[in-house]
Amino acid sequence: MIAIPLLALTSEWAQWFLKTAPIQFLGKVSYPLYLFHILIIHWAERDTYNYFLGEGVPADGAVIYIFLIWTPILFICAYALEFFIDRPSKNFAGEFDR
Repeated sequence: MIAIPLLALTSEWAQWFLKTAPIQFLGKVSYPLYLFHILIIHWAERDTYNYFLGEGVPADGAVIYIFLIWTPILFICAYALEFFIDRPSKNFAGEFDR
């Protein structure tokens, strides 16, 4: 298990990968995504899944549709939470460190 953090510290390829824009974005939205995703999973995805099943879509197809519909919405909401709540909160807390 110690090899993964060590790889990130010593490998130029791993450092390059961790500095790419998509990975940086995932790092920024990871906490709001963690907090918010359960609401989407329990509420919206379940209702959407039941809707697709009621319309005669096979279960595998319904899962793919749900992924394609709700994943972008989930990331947009997580980014909005990070931008409007998390980032200002960190900046406000940083004011007390001075």
